[in-house]
Amino acid sequence: MKRFLTVPSLALLVSIPIGCAETPVVATKKTTVSNGSGNVRVEPSPGTPTPSTPSAFPQPGPAPIPNVPTPVNPQNTVVLQPSPPIVASGKPLDLVAGIDTTSYYVKVGQISGWAGDKNNTPAYLEVRFYLDGDSKRGKSVGSTKANLVGSDGSVDGDHAFIFDIPVASRDGKPHKVYAYVNHEGVDTILNSSFPYTLTFFGPKRGAAETVYNKIGFNSGCKGCHSFDYVDRWDVLLREGSAGVWKADDNYLYNKVVNNHRSISSGKPCNVINCSELKNWWTAEFGP
Repeated sequence: MKRFLTVPSLALLVSIPIGCAETPVVATKKTTVSNGSGNVRVEPSPGTPTPSTPSAFPQPGPAPIPNVPTPVNPQNTVVLQPSPPIVASGKPLDLVAGIDTTSYYVKVGQISGWAGDKNNTPAYLEVRFYLDGDSKRGKSVGSTKANLVGSDGSVDGDHAFIFDIPVASRDGKPHKVYAYVNHEGVDTILNSSFPYTLTFFGPKRGAAETVYNKIGFNSGCKGCHSFDYVDRWDVLLREGSAGVWKADDNYLYNKVVNNHRSISSGKPCNVINCSELKNWWTAEFGP
């Protein structure tokens, strides 16, 4: 028996186009509308003519604008804002600047100071550093913005700075230090006291650390301090009485010989080698 494929009449009716008058195509000018969260949609501009005859099929409205949540910062990362640019004041530079040469931190290669322009107090000046020569003949070792809270020479705003001398120049040798601000293409030295002759140190390790190990801190002292080589080096670097700094008059040596901690066997020099402590200072800082 032959079988015939039949198509339901309803399906045929669906496939036949409905004879409605076509809506004329009208050009519409588009505009963008924002919901304030960064999402936009396109809508006809106000007053744009719309077709008078409705479409044969309902047209969908504009897609809903998703509500985008504010990004979450789970690490609470601090986002640093860039420093405001130096804005020309139209006035000559009235520089108030200097550095603190007496600070202990100079010895470890940190130079702190201030630089501000009284004629343009909102400006953050850039300070440039040179060693063993001026800005034309010296070695450029970097720069920093004077935009920190701190001593600022009575200039309104925040005009302090801290600059780290490169490790290679913390060599225990005296260096002539020059510092300038660049204003409208001209280098101006911070003040008339420059250059300063400064010496920067770093732990020497090697033979110096061998001397340190002979002192016996780890075996002879059981106090609350760290006896890491670098930690003790930092204390050895500090001045002793009345600003004196030498092998037998520095902060660490004075603490030890003056019985900083009471121990069962008497003074600390009875349990550690104070002679080697003096030798260590010489190995690190001596000629």
